[in-house]
Amino acid sequence: MILHWDRCTSTDKTIVLNRTDIVLIYTENKTALLTDKAVLLIHFLPKIETEKITKYENFALEIKKYLEV
Repeated sequence: MILHWDRCTSTDKTIVLNRTDIVLIYTENKTALLTDKAVLLIHFLPKIETEKITKYENFALEIKKYLEV
């Protein structure tokens, strides 16, 4: 298991947004959990959730490539 918090996670490809709040990588079953915290009002939740998924999409793809090796 690899845990990163409050730091950039290095990837093979240069990714601008490579710093989520918490990155937890399970090497045994090849899965990862990217967590980015936010304090918001409940009626903004769908919008913010969509923005964060889009924001870290490239980073998630790089983590996925790392796990496939």
